[in-house]
Amino acid sequence: MRKFYLRLFSLCKIVIWKLSLFRPTAFIAFFIAVVFFSISRKENVFAKGIFNKKWDLFPDSDVFNLYLGYGSFPLLYIIPHLFSHKVPSFLWIQRNRTIKAEYIPEHVNYLSTTPLSTISMQFILNRFAKKYKALLNSNSRLMLNIYIGEEAAHLYFIYPFIKNRIPNENITITIIDVGNGIFNNFNELMTSKVNWDYEYKRYSKLITALQKSYLPFIPAICDILGSKYIARLSIFTNTIVKNINYWLPITSYLCEPIPELKSVKNGMYLHDITPADVISKMSDVDKKSSLAIFGIDKEYYDKLFCTSIKPCLIITDSTVEHNEGRFHIVGEKIVHEYRNEFNIFYKAHPTKLTAHSSIETSKFLVKYGIISLPVDLPIEMLVYSYPNVYIGGYKSSIYMTIIGERVKFFITKSMKINSEAHTYSVIDDFYNKGVYKDAKIFWE
Repeated sequence: MRKFYLRLFSLCKIVIWKLSLFRPTAFIAFFIAVVFFSISRKENVFAKGIFNKKWDLFPDSDVFNLYLGYGSFPLLYIIPHLFSHKVPSFLWIQRNRTIKAEYIPEHVNYLSTTPLSTISMQFILNRFAKKYKALLNSNSRLMLNIYIGEEAAHLYFIYPFIKNRIPNENITITIIDVGNGIFNNFNELMTSKVNWDYEYKRYSKLITALQKSYLPFIPAICDILGSKYIARLSIFTNTIVKNINYWLPITSYLCEPIPELKSVKNGMYLHDITPADVISKMSDVDKKSSLAIFGIDKEYYDKLFCTSIKPCLIITDSTVEHNEGRFHIVGEKIVHEYRNEFNIFYKAHPTKLTAHSSIETSKFLVKYGIISLPVDLPIEMLVYSYPNVYIGGYKSSIYMTIIGERVKFFITKSMKINSEAHTYSVIDDFYNKGVYKDAKIFWE
C-alpha cells in the first residue's frame, strides 16, 4: 500500500509540473494521468507474467539484441536484420498482425503484448533493464544493442535504461527512422538557435521530472502533453545516451546546421541506410524466410507479378480522413493513364482493417478488375523483391525509401515546398530536387 501512495504522490508531482507549463490543459492532463495510472495496475500484472515466461531467461552470451518494432516502417529494417546474425535477441512488434511469428528465427525470443502494448512494454522493459543491470554485476563485458523505430524513441522506451543507470559502454541504441520526422525537425531546430534552446530547455525539465518519478509509465504522459513533435525526442536523446546510431535514407538531403549546432549533428552518428541495403546482403534462403514473416508467399507473388510481359503498378491509398473517401475519382484518371502499360493493383493504408478504404473504392476496384493486395502487406518488400513492380499514390513514408523511376506518380494537389501542413512536406522538397525523376501529379 505504501508503494501505491508513493506512486500516486509522484503522479501528482508530475501533473503539477506539467500544469505549470500547460495551464490551459489542466483538466485534460489530470484526466489522462488518472486513466494511465488505473490502466497501469492491470498492465503491470500482465507484464510480470510475460516477463517470467519469456524474458527472465538470458542465454549464456556476452551480447544481446533488443528490437522494438513500433509502427510498420522499422520492420523493413528489423526483420531482414534478424537473419544477419545469430546473436540471442528479443523482439517486440506493436502491429503484431503484420507478421507471421512462426517464421521468426530460433535465436529470436518473440514477445506479443496486449492492445495496450506501449504500456505493457514499459513495465516489461523496466524489469528487463533491472535484470540486465544485475547481470552486469557479474559480467562487465555484456553489451546490449537496442534497435528502435524512431516514432517509438519516446522516452518511455529508452527511459528504463536511463533510470537503471546502465553504463554507456554496455549499451548501444540504433534509431531507425523513415526520414520525414528527422528531416522536418532538422529544418526547424538545427537552423535556429532560438528554437533549439527552447525545445532543449523543455526536454531537460522533462528528464529531471522523469528521474525523480516513481512511476515507470510516466514518460508516456509527459510525451503526450510535453512535446510538439514526438520525433524531436530522438534528436535530443544523444545528449543523454552516448552510443546512438541513426539509420535513415537519403542523409545527404539533411539541412546543414548552423555553426553552433554542428557538434550536435556530428554526435548523432548518421548512417544512410535503406531497407534495400539490408536486404541486398541476405541469401536467397533468408530472403524467402524474411518475406514469409511478412506473410508474403513468394510462389504466389511470382505468379501474380511475373507471368505477364507487362510490368506491375501498385496504387497506394491513404486514410479516408486524408483523401476524404474520394480516391475513386482520381483513380479513374490513373487507370486511364496506365492500364495499357501496366497491370494495376491497389493497396489500402495499413491502418485500415479491410483491403479497401471505402464503399466507393470497392466499387471502383470491381469496375476495373483491380486486385486489392492485403492491407498489412509491406509494399516496400514487394518493390525490393520484384524489379518490375512500380508504385504511385498519396504521399507517405513509402516514398522516403522508394525513389527514382520506381515512383510513377503522386496523388496530391501540389508538390510545392510546404504546400501542405503535413510531415510529408519533405517529399515535396525531394520532388523539386528531382529525387523522383519524372513522376506525374494527379488530383481530382
